[in-house]
Amino acid sequence: MKKNDSKNDNRPIRFIKDTLDDDKIENIFEILSSIDSDTILYFSSQGGLDTYAELIIEILNKNSNFIELVAYGPLSSNGFEVFERFKGRKRLMPTTFGMIHLGDFQISARKINDTTYQDFILKKFVDEKNEEIIKKYTPYLSTEEIDSLRKGNDIWLDYERLKKIFKL
Repeated sequence: MKKNDSKNDNRPIRFIKDTLDDDKIENIFEILSSIDSDTILYFSSQGGLDTYAELIIEILNKNSNFIELVAYGPLSSNGFEVFERFKGRKRLMPTTFGMIHLGDFQISARKINDTTYQDFILKKFVDEKNEEIIKKYTPYLSTEEIDSLRKGNDIWLDYERLKKIFKL
């Protein structure tokens, strides 16, 4: 059987189409924990929290020998990062589009006049991650897009550009 011959492919299929946030993360972990054999995992996400994206990336990569990750629809923000950083087999459906942007952070209202070391650490993390994003995607973006990204704008990417970025 050919790996991508859908007529003869009897692998289980799972879907994740959620934001990576508090409301959806348990459902995502249930889906990931149900994978125990060679599985096609269709993935689409508008993004979400860094913490959950890192956990999902780790779980996917620990199981990358038997997961084929297939993107469809939007891959935005941390959803884009999850797909990009997956080390196993992956492919894009032609309807896939992506969006990257720089991260931000929030300080609770009661601390606005009293920034703490925790806020300093968070800002440092976000700044380092943003520089990493700029460095990683600079080869695929125009000068205007890099400037726009640095200003805090979203950069939208079509299927053809995604194939180049993901080397598919």
